[in-house]
Amino acid sequence: MLKGPSGALYGRSDPGGTINILTKQPVALPFVEMGTLFGSFGTARTTDDAGGPLTQDGSVLYRFNGVLARQDSFRDYVDGDRVLAAPVVSWQVTPDTKLTVEAQYLRNRATFDC
Repeated sequence: MLKGPSGALYGRSDPGGTINILTKQPVALPFVEMGTLFGSFGTARTTDDAGGPLTQDGSVLYRFNGVLARQDSFRDYVDGDRVLAAPVVSWQVTPDTKLTVEAQYLRNRATFDC
């Protein structure tokens, strides 16, 4: 199976390929990773990736990814902002049964700039 852009060009599905989307899954060890980026023209981006167990026995796990971003441009009246929240909850019901619920909220506002 081809992944990514090459999958869209040379994959086996119609109309033009296959894209394999992989999401970040919960893990048993608790962790938090945060980052901030500042750049030219008012660019600012904050990211968060956190996860771990929700119950004492570790049968319910979570993972949360979030992004807040804002950018301006060297051109007047060209700017944009982005908000992303992507939670995942996984429940190991039995040793053979696992239930995973994933969601994603994305708001992307950008001025068209040609």
